[in-house]
Amino acid sequence: MARKAFHYMEVTFPQNVLDENSGLMPIGIMKKLLDDYIAETDSKDGKVLKEFVFNGIQTFEWNDNVGAYAFEFINERNRNTYFTARKSFDAWLAEKGVQTSYKLSHDIPLDLVPQLTDGNYEENTYYNMAKNFIMFDIPTSRGFATQA
Repeated sequence: MARKAFHYMEVTFPQNVLDENSGLMPIGIMKKLLDDYIAETDSKDGKVLKEFVFNGIQTFEWNDNVGAYAFEFINERNRNTYFTARKSFDAWLAEKGVQTSYKLSHDIPLDLVPQLTDGNYEENTYYNMAKNFIMFDIPTSRGFATQA
């Protein structure tokens, strides 16, 4: 059965990376690092990540030197493609001292995703509860505020 997938991750940046990217939010630094990675390696997987389509992304303000991101994937196949493509980028990031310091994934069967009925979605569905858990509850409980 196909599934809807969510993922939350926190990334710890070393001071030298923060200094080189002063003024950027965590997502901006990650985008710049991805561009640097592609320029340095000409990686096909890096290009896949650059063009990747998510169903939704939530970014958060800094918490010391840690950035946080929450992703809603189109389905579990989409999530698997992303994380397969990300492996070599993660190894490259580790060489720069950038580490994923916390992560959590959750997925639900697609048949539990609400269907549009009369122009409205139901509010209190398992899908919405799962989405809010990953996209808002977990980050907030870990000290992150949503990025304006």
